[in-house]
Amino acid sequence: MQEVPAVYWYCPFCGKALEVKTEEHRERKHCPSCQWTHYPTPSIAVAAVVTEFRQEKNLQPCVLMVRRNREPFKGTWMFPAGFLEWGEHPEDTLIRELREETGLIAVYSINLWRVERSINDPRSPEHLVIFYRVQARGDVINNDADENLAVQWKSIDEPIEIGFPVHKGIFNRIKDRPGDFFDYPFKM
Repeated sequence: MQEVPAVYWYCPFCGKALEVKTEEHRERKHCPSCQWTHYPTPSIAVAAVVTEFRQEKNLQPCVLMVRRNREPFKGTWMFPAGFLEWGEHPEDTLIRELREETGLIAVYSINLWRVERSINDPRSPEHLVIFYRVQARGDVINNDADENLAVQWKSIDEPIEIGFPVHKGIFNRIKDRPGDFFDYPFKM
């Protein structure tokens, strides 16, 4: 499935009819009156990869996950995530989403880890997902029951149904190379 960018026939700024202009070997909609050019861009989402050893899981390496309560992929798990709002820095989106979804407000380390392309989300196919490795403290609660059925620490060794393929790929990277994500106080 390929994202279809917005189709403009008239300039959204001055209302004049748009023409087609070739720029950088691509045809783009362009306003000859005010010189506005439409550059279609993908949506951006931000996701938090929070890892830690959990006492209640017998000190197993765990990741914080949310279980979706809406489509797409309702009932499956994913990392806490959300779409970037206009004017928001991705790190601000990350902190907002963690607070809104998990109740975590003490975010003390944010490190850009990966940027992936998500092609299986009908809400915004071909969007980018910025994954951050995050350290945060606090009580985990489901702050958004409309969006999430549950928020839980999941052991990387237990089976888990992850709906979004891009989130599943990130989970599998963590599972395959736990030494890159967990500071083991003991020998594995």
